[in-house]
Order: sequence, then C-alpha cells, then structure tokens
Amino acid sequence: MRLKLDPSQIPFLLAFHRHIRLTHARAQNLNDYFQGDFEKAWKSSLLELQKAGLDHKGLKKWELSHTHISPQKEFEDLQTKNIQILLRGQKGYPLSLDHMHDPPPILFMKGNLCPQDFPNLGVVGSRKITHYGKRALEHLIKPIIQSGVTITSGLAFGTDFLAHRTAVENGGRTIGVLGSSLDHIYPNAHQKWAEKNLEEGRLVLLSESLPHTPLLPEHFPIRNRIIAALSKCLVIIEGTTKSGSLITARLANDQGKEVFALPGDIFSCQSQGPNQLILEGGAHPLISTEQLIEYLGLKPSNSAQSAQSEIPSCGIEADILACFEGSNIYHIDAIKRTTHVPQHQLTSTLILLEMKGLVKNIGGQQYLKTL
Repeated sequence: MRLKLDPSQIPFLLAFHRHIRLTHARAQNLNDYFQGDFEKAWKSSLLELQKAGLDHKGLKKWELSHTHISPQKEFEDLQTKNIQILLRGQKGYPLSLDHMHDPPPILFMKGNLCPQDFPNLGVVGSRKITHYGKRALEHLIKPIIQSGVTITSGLAFGTDFLAHRTAVENGGRTIGVLGSSLDHIYPNAHQKWAEKNLEEGRLVLLSESLPHTPLLPEHFPIRNRIIAALSKCLVIIEGTTKSGSLITARLANDQGKEVFALPGDIFSCQSQGPNQLILEGGAHPLISTEQLIEYLGLKPSNSAQSAQSEIPSCGIEADILACFEGSNIYHIDAIKRTTHVPQHQLTSTLILLEMKGLVKNIGGQQYLKTL
C-alpha cells in the first residue's frame, strides 16, 4: 500500500488516526475503497465504512466519537508543535520500515532523519541495567558510533537511555522510537535531555501516536517492531526472560534481522534473557566489537585507532596502566600503593589517561581500563 495523497487529504487521515488508530490493514482498506479520498471516507456513513472493510473494533470506535474531532485542528496542532508527518510511500519515510510486516502507515517525527542514519544499530535491554551491562554496552558500541553509525533505541530508563547518551557523548547521532506521543516524552526524566539534543541535531524522535494520545502499556511492545525494523541488526544487552527486549529480539528474528546478545552470569536474572536467546539460536553471542564491525561492513574508526596508538610503553602512565593487568577496575588508593606515585601527580595523570580514552572514572574513586 502507498499513501499517495493530495495534501488536502492529510487532515482527514490524521482524524482517522485519532479515532481508530490506523493500522496497516485499516489504512489499506480505507485507501483502496475510497481511492485515497480520505475526506470522502471521513464524511461517509457507518455502513459505507463497513463496506470498505473497516473491522468491528474500528467501526465501534468510529461510531462512539468521530463527531467530536476536527481534522483541521489535528493538522494545525502538529504544525504548532513542529511535528513532521511521514506517510508510507512518500518522501522521507524510512525504506527499512516499508518492507516489514504491519508497517505503520503514518509516523510522526521531531528532528530530521539523514541518509547517513542508515544502516543503523539497534540497542535494547533491561531498564535495570547492571554494572556489567553498562561496561559492556559502552565498550562494545563506542567504536561503532565513532565509525559513524547511528544508534536506535526506545529512550526508556536503563539500557535504552545509556545507548542514546553514549552515542551523543561520542559525537554520534541517535534515533529514539517512543511508545508515547512526541508532545509527552516518556519517561519525563528524559524530556530536557531530548529537547537539548533535538536542538543540537543529534537526536531524532519517532512515534506512531498523535499529540495528546493517552499513554497505554500496549503501545510499548507495538513500538518495538519499529526499533527492530529500523535497525540493520539488533544488540540485546540484558533482560529477564519476560522483558520487552526479548520481544524486540523475536520481532527482529521474524524480520530476518541478525540479533547479537550479550552473554552473562548464569546467576544473574538480568542475563537470563540473552542467555536463553543464545541457547535457542535466536541470537549470536556478542563478545567483541569486531563482530558488529564485520557485520555492518565498517572499518575501525580513526578515533579508536588513535587511542590505541597512544597507549604508553614507559613512564608513569605505563606504570599506572600496568596496575590493571590483573583486573579491569582499580581504586585510586590501590593504584597509589602499587605505583608509589604521589597523590597530586597520580590524580593529574589519571585525568590525562581519561582524556586519551584509556581509563574511565566510574565513581567512588574507582577507575576502569577501557583499552
């Protein structure tokens, strides 16, 4: 189905979407029967809509509320809020969605998608991401971002937001697919961050929901199919066996996409989901960035290569890095005891190593070796 509409028809399409939430099947039936004339469809009788193939649930919604909606006001509201409309089959609609099962006939967007946003990498996982999950996510996708790949996720707490933030902090772009409408970013805690990065051109937000649409739990698993379809491949960081990230993984499987899952501790409930996916053959075990680089057809970024080349072989910096040979994490006091470097010099050297991307301060005066 292609929605090749005269611009004057768009307000009526929006009104239908407000009323009955246009699925692929509903939009196709109306488009085919009324030959793209959604104004005629809007003004038709209940019997005529039934003849057009509108399902019973859609007919019931129509009968209850359609007299209370103004098509023109729906259109003007989007313009006021600077929200763009993407129609399937028209310019700007992501081609990767066009071939999925049940593609959204209409999407709403803030920001602007760029050609370089495709292909991109989808990253999802637990809202209760562990320290292990955080370390793995940042380690695995940082070189991907530095190679110019856009990261797609759902802007939720935990894994999603860390993926978006890691993209922005490493100079990349990111796409957030919302279960909420664009005028009410959920969760609220991410509203200011989203506004800032929209303004700076690092973030694009997509949603199937019109402004003022009530936030319903069923919208979140529905949006997961879009995350899966937008991505060339999908990374699952953590999640229980009943988490939404596993739903996204199975949707990606159904779409023929490759899925990579982070294997984890068998005693951690947050690793049960990825471990189960790997066991069932629904995902490749993700143990290195090179797997993703190879699948995405990338070359290691200049940033990653230059950081590697800056690893010192002698001097105080080399002595500090040598402390990490037995463990990836060290407290500053342990480093001081091992190296005998004076406190002021140790602190300044650790800052320098962090600027080079060789270590990271993870809080509590603990440092993580990153390369």
